[in-house]
Amino acid sequence: MKEETKKRRKFVKEKAIELNKNLPKSEIWFQNQLTKRDVKFNFKANECFCGYIPDLIDKDYKIIVEIDGSIHRLPEIKERDKKKDKTFKKHGYLVVRIIAYDHKSLKKGLSRIFKHIKENSSTVRYKKEAKTRRNRYINRTKAISKNQKQLKMCSVCKSTTTENMIEYEQKSIRVCSNCEPDIVI
Repeated sequence: MKEETKKRRKFVKEKAIELNKNLPKSEIWFQNQLTKRDVKFNFKANECFCGYIPDLIDKDYKIIVEIDGSIHRLPEIKERDKKKDKTFKKHGYLVVRIIAYDHKSLKKGLSRIFKHIKENSSTVRYKKEAKTRRNRYINRTKAISKNQKQLKMCSVCKSTTTENMIEYEQKSIRVCSNCEPDIVI
């Protein structure tokens, strides 16, 4: 079974690369419509996710946009799309399906996307700020090699673990990996 999974992943990655080289006409239409409306998103096109290749994905806001061409009207494709959408929703993503070349569907889809972004913008902003603070902290610290025997206890929880200890250079404190995310600089 693991061998089948590896083959499937490899196939999906190759298919994603192929799709990005030759974008389907429906996806080109959608991108042109966004350009005409002067709308800019941070979507990535045809990126592998959960064993599928969504047309557009924004991992910050957890949005997936599927541009459905005429083939998506077939019953077997509709069933596959339902399974795909269920998987994406299980991972907390908003799935927006837009019918290609249909301006009414485009307008409804864009309004759902804007509403979702508006509702989740503070959460995403907080996560980005937290990541920036963490990166700033990591850049100001240096990892202590495992060979050093002079490791002291963690300044926060007072444990004497020797693994993943970080030394904060400017204040001469040491923090273990469990307490590191709690340090605010």
